[in-house]
Amino acid sequence: MNFRQLLKWLLFGFIFCLIYYWSCSYYPGLFGYHEFHYTQEKYKIELNNINTQRINLKEEYLISKNKSKTLQKASVVFQDQIDLNLFPYWFGTDYDFYGTTLKPGKGEIACGYFVTTLLQDMGFKLDRVGLAKMASEKMIQSLIQEKHIKRYSNKNLSTVLKDINYNGKGIYIIGLDTHTGFLIHDGDDIYFIHASGRYPWQVIEEIAEESEVLHQSLYRVTGQLNKDDRFIKNWLFND
Repeated sequence: MNFRQLLKWLLFGFIFCLIYYWSCSYYPGLFGYHEFHYTQEKYKIELNNINTQRINLKEEYLISKNKSKTLQKASVVFQDQIDLNLFPYWFGTDYDFYGTTLKPGKGEIACGYFVTTLLQDMGFKLDRVGLAKMASEKMIQSLIQEKHIKRYSNKNLSTVLKDINYNGKGIYIIGLDTHTGFLIHDGDDIYFIHASGRYPWQVIEEIAEESEVLHQSLYRVTGQLNKDDRFIKNWLFND
């Protein structure tokens, strides 16, 4: 192979990589995502920052004359921190039915462990293993008050999303027939963040109404975290 042919193949490879990058829905699958950008060291810094905010909010709650308002503020911080600052580190982490990794981008993780690990990293003291092994509805019931839980049996996904849209910006744990994950309403769209047991077999974020997993489940249960004052208070007090 002469130099001109080599240059031709290198150019072809470069163009192919560009096309792949811009057409691929799962950027974390590309080399460099966890190696350089969303690293373990940066993740630890994020966790420390979240813990500091949590402690400050707890102190504010203790001295506040309007504790309900402080809990509302804390619920916004909780959703923004887990959605904007923690989820991106986990995107691209490999899925495995028995996966239990504690490190985003390293090892494998199952859907239940993904949920409980994120809550633990946010500052909850919980039985990470025990909760992850529960049926998703039982896990949701153990974390969230019944009045913030809704069940949908043999209903179209549109019914679930309609209710979430009605409630506005929020974060949910959703349980399916054999799966679990988070739903995020960011004020504009609803996203499903989960450790996917189908292609691309990793932690992903997808538009909820386009998710085959959500569409195919015959039973769905949602627990809204940000509207549950007890849940938010437990977070503040590391309970």
